Amino acid sequence: MSTKKDINGKLVLSDKQIDMAVQRIINKKKKYGTSTFTMRISGKEVTVIKYRELIDLDKLSPSSRRKVVRAYIKRVFLESTIKTIDNKTIIIKSTSGAKKILFVKKQRIVLYIEDLIRDGMFLRTGPDYGNELVVWHYYDCYIAFDKTILYGRINIKEIDNSYRFYDINKIKEVETSTGLNSQRVSEPH
Repeated sequence: MSTKKDINGKLVLSDKQIDMAVQRIINKKKKYGTSTFTMRISGKEVTVIKYRELIDLDKLSPSSRRKVVRAYIKRVFLESTIKTIDNKTIIIKSTSGAKKILFVKKQRIVLYIEDLIRDGMFLRTGPDYGNELVVWHYYDCYIAFDKTILYGRINIKEIDNSYRFYDINKIKEVETSTGLNSQRVSEPH
């Protein structure tokens, strides 16, 4: 199977190659599990997911990166039950939120979305000011890239007692005063 390249020399994947890339990501996560550790950030003990490169996104064209991420999100939500810390079962109805996942760091984070949802800390619930039938639930999550810890906010949309993953945003680097220790490896979910 041949692979095309864009004008910048980045790989442009076919639909079949995207499916194969997603399966490789899933297989790697099953094989290695997810490493997590706890630490104190802003006075709270939090669980931090440790990032491990599952696919070299830098080799892919922007379009192929977005397609791989979108296909991964679909697969992971369709093939497993993902629950929040407060026992809400999260589903996905569409990947329209994935259209917002444009920059590479966010794409890398989303490859751990099921782990971030499971270990995310409930922040608050709020109304949707444009649609009174919608309620938003927000969760804080943390992911470590080497010695850099990033914070993100997971947005869950509740409609008709159904909880849907919408997006992760507010991503920023956080200051840490403690070292990266207390490491444990969780079993694949």
